[in-house]
Amino acid sequence: MKTKILKHYLLLLSILLGLIVSFNGCSDDDEPTPQTFLEKYDGTKWVNNDELTVYIRLNNNSNKPLEQWVLFGECYYYDFESGNIEIIENSEDKLIVKYEDEGVIVTITITIQGQTLKIILQENDEEDIMNFQYTTVNVDELEICNLEDFTYVPDDNFEQKLIDIGYDYRLDDYVLTSNIKDVVHLWIGELEIKDLTGIEGFESLITLYCVSNRLTNLDVSKNISLTDLNCTNNQLTSLNVSKNTSLTTLECGHNQLSSLDVSKNTSLERLMCGENQLTSLDVSNNTSLTYLSCYENQLTSMNVSKNTSLEKLWCEGNQLINLDVNINTSLKSLNCSTNQLTSLDVSNNTFLYSLVCNENNLTNLDVSNNTSLTRLYCSENQLTSLDVSNNTYLEYFKCDRNEITSLDMSNNTSLIFLICYENQLTSLDVSNNTSLTFLECNYNQLTSLDVSNTSLGSLKCNSNQITCIKVNESQLQYYTSNWTKDDSTTYSLDCD
Repeated sequence: MKTKILKHYLLLLSILLGLIVSFNGCSDDDEPTPQTFLEKYDGTKWVNNDELTVYIRLNNNSNKPLEQWVLFGECYYYDFESGNIEIIENSEDKLIVKYEDEGVIVTITITIQGQTLKIILQENDEEDIMNFQYTTVNVDELEICNLEDFTYVPDDNFEQKLIDIGYDYRLDDYVLTSNIKDVVHLWIGELEIKDLTGIEGFESLITLYCVSNRLTNLDVSKNISLTDLNCTNNQLTSLNVSKNTSLTTLECGHNQLSSLDVSKNTSLERLMCGENQLTSLDVSNNTSLTYLSCYENQLTSMNVSKNTSLEKLWCEGNQLINLDVNINTSLKSLNCSTNQLTSLDVSNNTFLYSLVCNENNLTNLDVSNNTSLTRLYCSENQLTSLDVSNNTYLEYFKCDRNEITSLDMSNNTSLIFLICYENQLTSLDVSNNTSLTFLECNYNQLTSLDVSNTSLGSLKCNSNQITCIKVNESQLQYYTSNWTKDDSTTYSLDCD
């Protein structure tokens, strides 16, 4: 017992002697060297829980002065800038560092006041402030996410949208896969996105809307649940949808596609692939199609004989010589303008409400069975006659730039819009067309015109042989000043 007490006494005595020696060795002029910020706060840990849980640790290490742990789901994303960081100031009360992130200089200023650490992050002209609180949490025991838990997203515009939506938290080219794997709808249009790498992580995606970006490639082979894909107005030169067998709607117009294979998309109901460079299009397997829009391509033929459910067909602006729609009895809207058609049989399409066949080489057009028509445009053909007496629901009618010699509009009492200029008409009776508000009948051979029983607000009738146009009082007072006629033609309430 005495021996143990003696040992403690000797130890205490040696410490006291050391202190005395140390004290005697100091002069009044000696002052302790001030600690740097990193020396003072080396190893301290701080936490921010504002939006995401973020831990940081300060280190007296010039290569790794700041570490960061960010909570993603149930694990933490660990990050630090190594070898790319420059310490600008490491004074007693402030730390300033900067580093380069994809060509952008980022500056971080850190100060501490009591139990609060303040970070000012400056990137370009933007400034962000975050406050952290002191913590004793052992950050080395946090569960770190594996790289396999993340999806690579290299396009900053794409990733920024994911941040804005709440699926990601910072621009670092990665997003936690568990945050996106159950997403079913994604709208990322008009964002200048060039690369959609990372879309494969959205394995549950049903709707993808990525219109008006700058995509040259789009891989949706992993998105096998897709039912709606809209990638209109990009720069795609190819598109593979062979794995997307659940697709019901595909919109890929206004790209640079030279081919498109939809043979595996047997559930497809709506296909819009206009304004591309397609030379052929096989829709024989797409028997559920109700809407097909393939305008302004380079198609020389089109077979829709298997598409018996088709209701809308817009194939204008191609190089079609023939078009057979006899089997498509459900057709309601047909636009086949600006092709090379010499004939068009629509006798079986009794549900048609809109027929647009402008700019072809048609010499005959029979619409007598199309009694539901409300719109008929057949401008710039070679028609010499046209019977619309059965089309009593007709509201909009264009037959300009043909060779028509007569036109009977007496049964078309619902007519609102009539354009028949540049024909060979010698007469035009619109007395029964009381709803007519727009009429262009210029460049014909008319000798008289009575519009007094119509609701005309706009009229062009110049380049005819008319001396007097009969109008009503309202037209004479409010509208005729804006109408177009020959200088020798007059307006009157009575032309007799």
